[in-house]
Amino acid sequence: MIAAPPPLRIAHVLHSLEGGGAERIVCDLARRRDLQTAVICLDWPGSLLDTAQRLGIHVCCTQRRAGTDWRQVGRIARFIRDWRPDIIHAHQYTPYFYAALAATTASFGPIIFTEHGRHWPDRVGPLRRAANQLLRLRRDPITAVCQFVAEALRCRECIAGRNVRLIPNGIDWRRFDRPSRRAALAEELGVPPEAPLLIQVARLRPVKDHATSLRALALLRRHHPSAQLLLIGDGPEEPRLRELADRLGIASAVHLLHRREDVPELLASSDVFMLSSLSEAASLSIMEAMAAGLPVAATDVGGNAEIVLHGRTGLLSPRGDPAALAAHLCTLLERPDLRRRFGQAGRQRIRQRFDQDTMHQAFVDLYHRISGGRA
Repeated sequence: MIAAPPPLRIAHVLHSLEGGGAERIVCDLARRRDLQTAVICLDWPGSLLDTAQRLGIHVCCTQRRAGTDWRQVGRIARFIRDWRPDIIHAHQYTPYFYAALAATTASFGPIIFTEHGRHWPDRVGPLRRAANQLLRLRRDPITAVCQFVAEALRCRECIAGRNVRLIPNGIDWRRFDRPSRRAALAEELGVPPEAPLLIQVARLRPVKDHATSLRALALLRRHHPSAQLLLIGDGPEEPRLRELADRLGIASAVHLLHRREDVPELLASSDVFMLSSLSEAASLSIMEAMAAGLPVAATDVGGNAEIVLHGRTGLLSPRGDPAALAAHLCTLLERPDLRRRFGQAGRQRIRQRFDQDTMHQAFVDLYHRISGGRA
């Protein structure tokens, strides 16, 4: 009987384990038995630390200072020498910058850089462009989670030619095939069971532009006065959002539920998923809402249009336009047949195009291809 090969040792480099898309993908990928995983957090461990430790992930925090912290290069290089990974996988630009320099210092071969998103406005200064040309000399494999991000790496960053590999984000869509518990949720919120429920799952940060969602809700309630908005997520914007909701006269209709472990059930019990971001790449929250059979009303930014097919699985509006977003919400609430059709088409699209197992296998195939005998 041939013994199974030892698991590949993968060291992921992240900003933190705070609970965003990249961090969730790393934790889910670590569940594979053919991988042994470590995570280097540049900043702080974050809310997924307990999850990571339960999964047996070795976590190291290098405590980055503000600005360019050259100490990171030595600390990551030391980790590479001590832990001896087969693969280094850096997620997002800053982790890649430090990981690439550390890999060079430690005489480590190619590492993988995955870009998960873009800032808005998307500005790349001359110093960063110069650094990118130096990074290009390493010829590291570069992957992007959607076509929008791949084009940004080619055209704005000038960090890659035509060799950006597209590995779309994926989710475990089976988790979101849940029955509605609408009555129990309405009782928890203290609203009538027939009240329209909008839901937004996103960290409370400026880039998510929850203010546009609140203004859209205020406009929507002129026609649907019982409409309610569930905000799932934590973040520094909470005090400002509470104050804005109060100023708009909709405080009683805005339910800040913070981080929840029952997101699949909350999605199944809602009517419409809303996302008002200024910038997105391949939003896991949108994918999860579509997997739950919800129609989507979102901003037409980044890679959203690669997931949400306008007029087929949802409706897309310009960023920062609460009137357009409110009009789409009104259309969806007034047409249950459209909600049902969009929901069914969205669920099917996620199962066919954005499957987590397919994404994981693409990464593992890439790991084996570039390990160069180190495994």
